[in-house]
Order: sequence, then structure tokens, then C-alpha cells
Amino acid sequence: MNSYNNASYVHGAFHWFKLADKSTWYRKPEIVDNSSIISFDVGSEEFRTVPKIKMAKSGDTASTVVLGVIQECLSVSHQYNKEGCIDIWLMKDYGVKESWTKVFSLSLKGDSLFNCAPMIVLENGELIMRHGENGKLLDEKGNLYAYNIQRQTISKAIPIGIWRTACIFVESLVSISGLMKNQSV
Repeated sequence: MNSYNNASYVHGAFHWFKLADKSTWYRKPEIVDNSSIISFDVGSEEFRTVPKIKMAKSGDTASTVVLGVIQECLSVSHQYNKEGCIDIWLMKDYGVKESWTKVFSLSLKGDSLFNCAPMIVLENGELIMRHGENGKLLDEKGNLYAYNIQRQTISKAIPIGIWRTACIFVESLVSISGLMKNQSV
């Protein structure tokens, strides 16, 4: 999963990982120490560095790190090769390093899903996950997956059919045409 190409939008800014050297990104436990989370604030048109957290477990190999948005918070998912688990961290208070909180630790042992990334937590507590690179679903039937946190099980949640991408939609009451009334386009 080449997550370093994705940008996540939260708190009026786009976020992505900045890498000094791509070789420090893939399959290195010190991945988060050697990278920074960069944001671009759309309103002020300024770049900023977002406080990061050290997530790597000592002696383990990280295979995938994904930046995203869950529950309106900046999130980082860290999947480990050896243990077959995904740790999901949320920045509960945006911009505050100490607010990074591990909210889930998912066990994927025995499941064939690899390179999963969380998309949304449902009201029933299930975590909807996409499988694959940049939101593309790699399973041949095009399914999203639900992780039941209490039972620690994965199941196919939503058959997508012929569509091969998934994204979260957020409603807005702002009318684009209303914003542009007095402006020439």
C-alpha cells in the first residue's frame, strides 16, 4: 500500500507524510521517526509540520503506515508484519502531540487480509476497512470489510460489485454556486 501518495483532509488542511528518502519508508521500524506529517492549510495557504508520534514496536517490522481521518480526527494506522496486527492512533486534540491516542489494536492473525486501512467507525462499533492501495479494493469481488472489535473478527461488509474504489462522503450545507454569486469565474 503506497500510502505516501495519499493526502488526508481534516481541520481545514490536507495532510501527508514527508519523506526524506523513500528507502526509509518501506519495511523499517523507525518509519515514523524518519518522516514528518506535513499539512497544507487551505484557508491560510500555509504549510505546517504536524506533531507526530513514535509508534514502532521494538524489534518489529512495519509493513504499512497509513495516514487518514477517523471520527473527524487525524489518524495513523500502523500494520506490523510479524504480529499480523494493526494499531490505529488518533490525534484527539488537533495539533497537540500529547493527544495522540491508540484507540484500536486489531488482530488479523489467520485472516488473509493484508494492507487493510480503516475508513470509518460505525455506530455499532464496527470498523469499516478498505483493502489495497489508495482505496482500491484488491479482492476479486470488490468488497469492503468490517472488523468487529468485540469479537476480533473480519467479515465482508459491503459488496461493491464492479466499482473498485472506496471513499468517505461528508455532507455539506454550503452551496458552491452560492459562494460564487458575486465572483467572476
